[in-house]
Amino acid sequence: GLANASLSLLGVASFQNPHNQLLVRALLNLERTKNGDGRYLSVGTAYRANNGVNGSGGDAIILVGQWNSPGYRFSVNYDMNISRLRSATNSVGAVELGFFYFFGESDCLRCPRW
Repeated sequence: GLANASLSLLGVASFQNPHNQLLVRALLNLERTKNGDGRYLSVGTAYRANNGVNGSGGDAIILVGQWNSPGYRFSVNYDMNISRLRSATNSVGAVELGFFYFFGESDCLRCPRW
């Protein structure tokens, strides 16, 4: 069974006129051990909205899956278009794979991880 579960919320705004973007994400973090060894699975969803030369509105809904471990993270996302771009992609989203490797330690107290 699960030993620990937590919820992570993230909001990121990017302003690069004329292209502005807002991303909000919620992840459920599932850990099997109580000792906090840093290995856990995260599953959740995200919503991305844009405001740019092509207008404004919702751009994508993203399904998120991540394996987190000390020193690295592996992610699999499914990005579903909800914008006018749907017609160009036949409403088919895209699978996105990510691998993050963390070099060394940081001196910050609460370092952001995304």
